[in-house]
Amino acid sequence: MLIEGRIQPDEYSGGLSMRAREIRSLEEARQARVSEVRLCVSSEQLDRGLRTLLKEALSSGRGGSCPVTLDYEQPRGRARIRLGESWRVHPSDELLERLRGTVGRDGVELVYER
Repeated sequence: MLIEGRIQPDEYSGGLSMRAREIRSLEEARQARVSEVRLCVSSEQLDRGLRTLLKEALSSGRGGSCPVTLDYEQPRGRARIRLGESWRVHPSDELLERLRGTVGRDGVELVYER
């Protein structure tokens, strides 16, 4: 859970108390605050069939407002590629687990708005 609110001194207990303004699940907070899902992939991974697996994994989360970016690495260089509007996703727990299973745990990064 993510709780947003105001902390103030509690005269009764002598400690602090919090008055909650908004309570969200972590998934709801992620949906509201993630500005991009970034995937790190290499040319070797794509050569081994990752392209098809990635397409299948991303398809399960399509229809959201969060853009997906690929950090693509090959022996001669690297590039950051933002996928088109039709590939925007809902960064749900299920989608993130599918992506981590596809590109590896370290290959999935959530970029939060500042």
